[in-house]
Amino acid sequence: MVKMKILGLDIGKNKLNYSLVELESEFKELKNGSIKISELNKIKELIKEQQVKVCIIEFTGIYTIFVAKELKECQVELYYVHSAHSDIIRKRFYKSKKNDKLDAFIIATSYLYKHLLVRFEINDFLINLTEKVREHKLLTKALSQIKQINSSDEQLFEYKNLKEALNYLEKKKKEVEKEIRQLIKTSKYNQLIKQVDGINYISLAYFIVYVKDIRRFSNKWKFLAYCGVVPQQHSSGSFNVKKTTSKHNKELKRILYMASVGLLRSKKYKEIYDKKIKEGKHHFVAITHIAKRVAKQLYREWKKLEVLNT
Repeated sequence: MVKMKILGLDIGKNKLNYSLVELESEFKELKNGSIKISELNKIKELIKEQQVKVCIIEFTGIYTIFVAKELKECQVELYYVHSAHSDIIRKRFYKSKKNDKLDAFIIATSYLYKHLLVRFEINDFLINLTEKVREHKLLTKALSQIKQINSSDEQLFEYKNLKEALNYLEKKKKEVEKEIRQLIKTSKYNQLIKQVDGINYISLAYFIVYVKDIRRFSNKWKFLAYCGVVPQQHSSGSFNVKKTTSKHNKELKRILYMASVGLLRSKKYKEIYDKKIKEGKHHFVAITHIAKRVAKQLYREWKKLEVLNT
C-alpha cells in the first residue's frame, strides 16, 4: 500500500489542534500540536514540508470556512467531517472525555470512513453567504431578546435606550437581508426560489450554508431526516418504533415549519392540511406533512441544478 500523509484539524474559536498521520497498512501519528488561528502559516508550512496530500477538517461553521479558504492555495484534497464523528469515536473506542489532541487524531483517521467525508469546494460565494447568514442569525436573536422585555415599562425603555437599539437592529437586519438576496440573485441558486414552494431568499440562504452540497445526501430520505421532517426507525428484537432523530438540524426544521405555515394561505396546501386534520392528525403532524413536501421539492430541484452545473 502506498504511504499517504493526512492532516486532521480540530478547529476552535481561537485555536486549532492538528494531527499529522501516515497511512500505510495502519495509521501512525507523526506529529501533533496546537496553534492560534492567526498562525495558519505554520500549518501551510507543515503541509508543504511533509508533502501532505489530504486535509480533513471538523466542520464548526464560519471558523472552518475561514481555515478552508486559507488552505485552498496549498493544493491538498480538502474534506470535512461532521462534528459528531469525533464525539462518537472518542466515547465508544477511547472511553475518553473531551480531548482536543485526541479529537484531531480521530479526525485525521476518519479517512478510513471516506463515505462519511464531504469534499470541501470552497468559494467566495459560500464564504460571503456564510458570514451574512451568521450575522442575520445574531441580529434575529438580539431582536427576539429585546422584544421579550415588557414594552409597557416606558421608563425602562427610556433608561436603557431599548427603543433606539430595536430600531437600529431592525434596520441592520433589513440591510443584511438585502445583501443576502443580492448574493443569491447573482448565483446559480436563484432559480430555486421559483421552483420550490414556500422558500424565499433568506430561508434558501440558511439551507445553502448548512447543507453546502446537496450531493452529500445519496437519497431524499437522508436529506429529509437531516431536516427533521421524517422519523427514523429504531428496532431491536420485538421492539420497533419510529421517531425523529435528535441529530437533525433544528434550524432547518424551524425554517421548514415556518414556510409550511405560510403556505396555508394557498388553496392547494390548505386542502392538504384540512385533509390531515379530518383524519384525526394533530396540527403539528399536518404541518410536518407539508414541510416534508417542501423538503422533497427542494432536494429534487437542487439535485437537478447540481447535475446541470457539473
